[in-house]
Amino acid sequence: LTAANSAFCKMVIQLCAQRGIHTIGTVRSDEQIEGLKALGCNAVINTEKGSFTKQVMEATGGKGVDACFDAVGGTV
Repeated sequence: LTAANSAFCKMVIQLCAQRGIHTIGTVRSDEQIEGLKALGCNAVINTEKGSFTKQVMEATGGKGVDACFDAVGGTV
């Protein structure tokens, strides 16, 4: 989930957590990480700290993801 700290993504995180669906959220500030994890986000990536792709692969043990919800638009 890009822009994971948005109101919409926070709702998606909680719905996914209730259904056992793992989520990875992206943020641009470390201050947002703990709050998102408290909502049920399994991993939170700070896109300002390195390769987005590399961080996703590390968070998933090299498996990648099945889907991506881009709440920002533009090049990811």
